[in-house]
Amino acid sequence: MLGFAILVVFVVLLSEYSPRLAGSVVLATVGVALVMNFFGVVLRRPRSTSRAQVAAVLREFLDDPSPGECHMDGSSWDDFISHRIRDPYLDRVWLRCERLEIEYPSERSSRLLSEEGERVVRELLDEVESSE
Repeated sequence: MLGFAILVVFVVLLSEYSPRLAGSVVLATVGVALVMNFFGVVLRRPRSTSRAQVAAVLREFLDDPSPGECHMDGSSWDDFISHRIRDPYLDRVWLRCERLEIEYPSERSSRLLSEEGERVVRELLDEVESSE
């Protein structure tokens, strides 16, 4: 965000000197952003993750003394939802988990998911464990 603000100030100041050059800087910046986004999507390959690993992440999330609270390390959950999974079945589980924060937001700021969202995580854990 700070980089964007600096770019805006730079373009505004540059437009005083040379509007054509300022336009070129904006076009180049948009082009670079699009290329970076493309390569970010293309290069982020799905990882090989086992059912046991997925179950462990879901269990860790639920076994926390206060499930879904932000004080939990969060690194395994965040790491889990930030990478797709090669296995099609586990990738569907991943996709469901990735959407939980949007579908079941907590009304309390200290919690990641509502109780209904935690129930969905429990169901997903049971499903993954029974499919092993």
